[in-house]
Amino acid sequence: MILFFDTETTGLVDFRANPAADHQPHLVQFAALLTEKDGTERASVDLLVRPAGWEIPAAAAAVHGITTEAAERCGVPLRSVLSVFWGMLQRAEIVVGHNVPFDLAVMDTARHRAQVPVDVYSVPSHCTMRTATPLAKVLHANPRHDRDWKWPKLEECFRTFFDEPLDGAHDALVDVRACARLYFHLQTIKEPAL
Repeated sequence: MILFFDTETTGLVDFRANPAADHQPHLVQFAALLTEKDGTERASVDLLVRPAGWEIPAAAAAVHGITTEAAERCGVPLRSVLSVFWGMLQRAEIVVGHNVPFDLAVMDTARHRAQVPVDVYSVPSHCTMRTATPLAKVLHANPRHDRDWKWPKLEECFRTFFDEPLDGAHDALVDVRACARLYFHLQTIKEPAL
């Protein structure tokens, strides 16, 4: 089984700091798909996290559209979200995400905060962002960057590979379905010989 997942958060991960550090972002939304290797969907989930003593900054809400009030009204406890994630993770042979190191770090921080003994890194992972980079060939805004191509956003991948916009981007369920579509498309592409 393949576990596709995406998160929306209160901010950006500080990869140089301890995942349990107070300044690490909070998980706001978790969405996941569990599919067969052929893409047949077997399970899906889309959950908001109920804030417990923290708020969603206006800047983050402007990106994903989830306010503190909405999360308080519709969210579930963090431990419940982690329980669902762990249940799906245990059935997966691979975890896939677009910038999956970010999402795994968010889940690792969440499990530290909830004091849940879950190893979020227990299953091999695959990053569609990194796989798509040499194929999408999205140029850096700064031409003096040290890599030839920038890591493409999911929206940029959709324009490049499907010639269509990604409507509803930054909603975790929209993004996770888009990531799954991109993953299966990338499996059909062979990188051109150099």
